[in-house]
Amino acid sequence: MRLIKPAYIVFASFCVCLSSFAVAAAGKISVSDVYARATFPMAETAAVYMQIENSSDASVTLQQVTVSEELAADAQLHTTLLQGDMAKMRALPEGVAIPAKQRMQLSPAGHHIMLTGLKKGLAAGDTVPLVLKFSNGLTIDIKAEVRMLDNEGAHHHHQ
Repeated sequence: MRLIKPAYIVFASFCVCLSSFAVAAAGKISVSDVYARATFPMAETAAVYMQIENSSDASVTLQQVTVSEELAADAQLHTTLLQGDMAKMRALPEGVAIPAKQRMQLSPAGHHIMLTGLKKGLAAGDTVPLVLKFSNGLTIDIKAEVRMLDNEGAHHHHQ
């Protein structure tokens, strides 16, 4: 039986680490201004907003968002559609595409993350931990700061 030399093990480990770094570096995705709107204590839903910047040379899609089961039952990507004078929400199971070298704003009047089945309301000053999963394999852990917003920043109820 032939023994594997320690130098080969070190080299193989280095290659695995390097490939993980390449995937993360190739992602070149940054997330900023992450916040959620404070809710009333018995609220069942809440919205999360942020800015996502894709500084890579390829389009990437935010495919999935996960939230702790202790906080909410689910986190989904949604968009706001205006129909007449009503704002309606639609789930985005296909995700949200962020073109190469561009920013995507998740905002009250557009794309956002909807938390459903809240276990308790969100109070100003709380934080909401989320995990963002992208089409290029990148996963980013974030924390949304819960803020008290005026009516301009209010999220419309689902219709």
